[in-house]
Formats: sequence, C-alpha cells, structure tokens
Amino acid sequence: MQRRTYQGQAHLEATDIELPLPKGFFVHDEGASRPGITHPNEGPEFQSVDYRAANIYRNHVVRRAIEEGGMPREDAESFGDKAMYTSPFIQNIMALSGGLHVYGCTIRLKINLPTGPETHIHMVYESKGRSAIDTYIRAHEEYHAMVLIPGAVTSLEARICSERENPIDFSQTPNEEVAADLNALDVLRRRGLSLSESDLVGRKELDRARFIYEIADYRNLTYLLSKVSPRLADWF
Repeated sequence: MQRRTYQGQAHLEATDIELPLPKGFFVHDEGASRPGITHPNEGPEFQSVDYRAANIYRNHVVRRAIEEGGMPREDAESFGDKAMYTSPFIQNIMALSGGLHVYGCTIRLKINLPTGPETHIHMVYESKGRSAIDTYIRAHEEYHAMVLIPGAVTSLEARICSERENPIDFSQTPNEEVAADLNALDVLRRRGLSLSESDLVGRKELDRARFIYEIADYRNLTYLLSKVSPRLADWF
C-alpha cells in the first residue's frame, strides 16, 4: 500500500488524469485495504474501508479541536474518541457497512487555519488482488473525488469526448453512483480490461451504467431502459 498526498496538482492514477487543485485543496490517496477482518493494531492495509474512513474522520475532529478550538491534545483526543460514537458521519458509515460491503469511501473534510481554509479529500478503497476489479473500484472512488474538485468533471468529460464517438454527460446521469460507475467503465475500456462474473456479484446496478455507457443517450433514459428491461427502468 502506498499513500500519496497531492497539493497544487493531483494525479488520479486509475483514471490517469492530471487535475489542478485550488489553493488550500489537498487530495489524499490513502492506498488500498485488503478485504477481510479489521486488525486495528496492524497497518492500514489490514483495516477495512469503513474502519479507516472512521479513523480519518476522528483524526480530523482531533485536529480541528486543537487548531480551531485551542483544545489541549489530551482533551482533543478524548473528544475525537467520543465523535466515533456520536457523529452522524460515522453512524452513516457504520450503518452502511452493517448491511453492505463497503468497497470504497471518499471523504471531504474542511478546517480553518491561521494561514487560510483547507479542504482535504481522502480516498479509501479496497483491493481484491485482481487487476480489473481493483481498477474499477479505484476509478469509481476517483470520480467521487473529482466531483469535489472544481472543474475536474468538466476536464474528464473533455478527455472522454476526445477519445470516443459518444461523449458522456455526467450531469445527466441518474445519480453520482451511476456517474462513478460510468467513469470506471471508461477506465476499463481505456486499459483493455473487463470484469468477470465473480467481480459483478453484488454490483447489479452496473447494468444501468453499462447501458448508458453504450448508448450515451440521455434524452429519454427511462423509456429506452424499459425496452430492454423494466427492472432497469425502475431504478430511475
């Protein structure tokens, strides 16, 4: 696992795109976690995505308590520990992981410092040790990060438009999850990779992203999807 922090310009490796970052923006690629049981006393690669995301949030709470609130370190650490049990963000992450397997998580955290405001975007994702699904998961999370970076999605659309006949208009997709899947599908195309049937277990929503990716027609998606499968149309 290799962790990287970008300031000024970010390179999103799976999507293979360079993006200028506004002043005060930081993108943290936290590296991949291995699937399986979390071992809190081991390195981050042995911790689940939801566990790592919760700890990133906790550490941010501690930093804000010290930097913004002037709280002593010991008190701030205690405050951060309490946030692990009371924060709506943590509760949402844990509730999600309680019902579904969390493959990735992208978090935006803000802090006001004497030198100016900062925005920190953290990407955490799982690695299954197989090139196609690992690329898919990572590219999916990179899209969520791009949504949080001014101008990034526009740059991505321009790149895709220059490479394929049917452009992608991410703003016309049903929701951000489908848009993230579209980016992942395009990255797989660029790299000549395809997902296996075992990779698709639990990812049935990819059907609608695949359909949109192939037709690139957003004018009447519900009608078009209903002609293929009423189940797909019901998702809109």
